[in-house]
Amino acid sequence: STVADVAKLSNGSYAPGNYSTLTANTLAGILAFGAPLGALSLTDPGTPRPAVEGNDSYTEGACNGNEGVTMVVDFGYIAPDDKKDPIVRCALGTQITGWATLENAGIHVGSVPGFEGGALCMLDEVPVQGYPYCWLDEGYWSYWHAEPGEVWTYSQLGASNRSPELGSVEGWRFVPLAGAGVPPRVVPTFSEGIDTTAPN
Repeated sequence: STVADVAKLSNGSYAPGNYSTLTANTLAGILAFGAPLGALSLTDPGTPRPAVEGNDSYTEGACNGNEGVTMVVDFGYIAPDDKKDPIVRCALGTQITGWATLENAGIHVGSVPGFEGGALCMLDEVPVQGYPYCWLDEGYWSYWHAEPGEVWTYSQLGASNRSPELGSVEGWRFVPLAGAGVPPRVVPTFSEGIDTTAPN
């Protein structure tokens, strides 16, 4: 029902579009793309990385061990020229929610109008068209998580309801409403001795 849909949207547990179709497409995407596409990797965990100048909430590249939560943002097929490669950052320390992890990783988060802090529309001003392009017309930000060394899992909770564990990986990728759920192109494996390069 519309009331139930609004309730799910407001508590961050609802994805846009037809929910049953989206769920089926996402499952198909997980089965088809268990190993993400591309040829990207996370930063070598042995490489020290200073905090970004003027910011002490994140560093560039994946986290070293349990120093925080690794955040991956893949702008997908709508990536502007300056954002063709996914962003990989470490949000330092304990993160209360997935939403807070994005913000603490230095990613500007824009909400769906009327659902501030509960329904995500833009990451770092992408898509530039804003709402309703980001939610009703074209696509949405699919939300993923993983433990180091494992594959991406599509999140069953919204970013405002999920509490990532230290050392885990959070991922976002913009995908079309009608398409399957496709995870970020960065493989969430970055422990020493583990290959971090996604297959072609």
